[in-house]
Amino acid sequence: MRAIGALGPAIRVVQLLYVVSGTGIVEQVPTYRGEGHAFL
Repeated sequence: MRAIGALGPAIRVVQLLYVVSGTGIVEQVPTYRGEGHAFL
């Protein structure tokens, strides 16, 4: 389960990329965080 902990920082990096790109996907980020197991 350490892989999930390692994905934490990686997910934040992805969020920053989305914010920079301004694609509006940021609004969906909370959903992915809640469904992290499904995202994997």
